[in-house]
Amino acid sequence: MPTFNTYNTANYSAQTPTRLNPSRLQLPNVASGSVQFATILHTLVGSESSANGGDVINLAILPAGVIPLPQLSSVSCEVPGTSSPSLAVDVGTASDAAGWGHATLTAGGLVPMMGAGTPPSFFNPTPLVEDAATKGNVTVFAKVTAAANLTAGRKVVFTLAYKIGS
Repeated sequence: MPTFNTYNTANYSAQTPTRLNPSRLQLPNVASGSVQFATILHTLVGSESSANGGDVINLAILPAGVIPLPQLSSVSCEVPGTSSPSLAVDVGTASDAAGWGHATLTAGGLVPMMGAGTPPSFFNPTPLVEDAATKGNVTVFAKVTAAANLTAGRKVVFTLAYKIGS
């Protein structure tokens, strides 16, 4: 069975069910009304890889039933490495690994999760379904689909927009 690496963001580690008080989720950054944003920092280790199905970066645990808004979500970074660096990720959940969107980072800046082409499946209002491992919640992750020439210590910021209820 192939193996891949899993990296946990500080946001995910603070929410994981194995911590001392798993009943408290991190407060979202409220924008307006019921739209909320989770802003998640990941520091590259430099060895992220798409080999063996792709490394997984656990981003956050959200309440089941939230509705992703890929059209308001993005990934931003400083230049991810040297000599033609690139990092491509699919963002989603266990029920749809690319449902939130896809981003390819080759230079510093902001990349929308819903770029040109076919919209991600969560573009249609889709309440997230709970994971077996996170009762009543759902784990959102980024799966590495391509990586080259990454530099450890470079920062990547995932901004996940979602709304509570319908």
